[in-house]
Amino acid sequence: MNPATDFIARHNPVRSFHSGRNLSAQLDEPILIDLNEFELTFFSRHFRRIHLIEAVISNETLSHPLAREVRRSFARRKNYRAQSNKTLADREKFLATLMTSCANRPSRPPRTFKSRESAMEYVRSHYGIDVPVDEPEAATDIWLDGRKGVTVHHGGNGFDVRGPALINGSACHLLGQRIVARGRIMLLEKMERILDRAPDVQICYTNIDSIHFSLPTIHRDSIVAWLEREASDEMGSFKVEAVTQHGLWLEPGRYWLYSDSEIVKFRNRSVGDRQRPFNDHSIHVANRQIGGLHVPIKMTLDLERTISPLRSVDTDGKENQTRQRLIEVGENTRFSYVLDEIERNQRLAIPVRMQAFRRLRERMMPSCTAASVQEE
Repeated sequence: MNPATDFIARHNPVRSFHSGRNLSAQLDEPILIDLNEFELTFFSRHFRRIHLIEAVISNETLSHPLAREVRRSFARRKNYRAQSNKTLADREKFLATLMTSCANRPSRPPRTFKSRESAMEYVRSHYGIDVPVDEPEAATDIWLDGRKGVTVHHGGNGFDVRGPALINGSACHLLGQRIVARGRIMLLEKMERILDRAPDVQICYTNIDSIHFSLPTIHRDSIVAWLEREASDEMGSFKVEAVTQHGLWLEPGRYWLYSDSEIVKFRNRSVGDRQRPFNDHSIHVANRQIGGLHVPIKMTLDLERTISPLRSVDTDGKENQTRQRLIEVGENTRFSYVLDEIERNQRLAIPVRMQAFRRLRERMMPSCTAASVQEE
């Protein structure tokens, strides 16, 4: 409780699962959170008080059975990159990604309860998933039915709860959460160092493995030189991938970095591709079953319909910048409040973000079209 630094207040990394969505947790009230030991060390610097309720400590640590092979694969990848052999280097990258996913998954035994109240109490006490008091049962059932982690279904014998077994031996090998948590702390610590090092710097975007920030051009060369000294070719270290004049960030996995009339780096998940930075829709074939007949159906996925309504926008007239913030929820947040915020963002925030996308496309399309014609 009690945030102690401006950094943690401005760049709140704590999330709360509320109304079936991962939203930002309010820091002006006590929060209960599960942490790894390295996360506890980080948060102890940013909060005035931390009360440790319970902990599990191991006197021994064991390397993952594939750890040595992952290091060998990374060494081979560096060697291939030094030889400018991109094909084999990419192969080693895909191999490392495959090995990362080879941690044992915990079993998911079902448990049956006679009443819905008993099933939901088990979900709350065992998995920490709580339901707002004013949330309709139908809404709860919809998001529980769509979650991959914990599901609740009404079966013939009662209500079936299926979720990962958290107390048997298989759960000890689930390393994915710990890997992601370690990466998150590395990002936060790097953000701290950048904010301390660079004058007037602004963090614009972070994702699981990247940080984008903006600063006055006069400080660019000195900061880039500092970052390059910090970077290395060791596994897990940061490196400078792009330096551009401008950027547009819509949400995680969707950004465009550009200078004058050139797109330097971009991502546009779900509807984009590697060649067209401003593709605003994708077409795919879905399978629909009618009786015993499987019918292929052409489906179109639009960018505007896939933008998350969980972020609102605030415009700073002095700096001529528009910033986004995630909906914040606390212990007493009502289900109706979350619905109202989502509806408001759907009506106001998403059009603003799409307008920014279209303005950038109109500005950059002539050069992009010329480049495409030349490539063809």
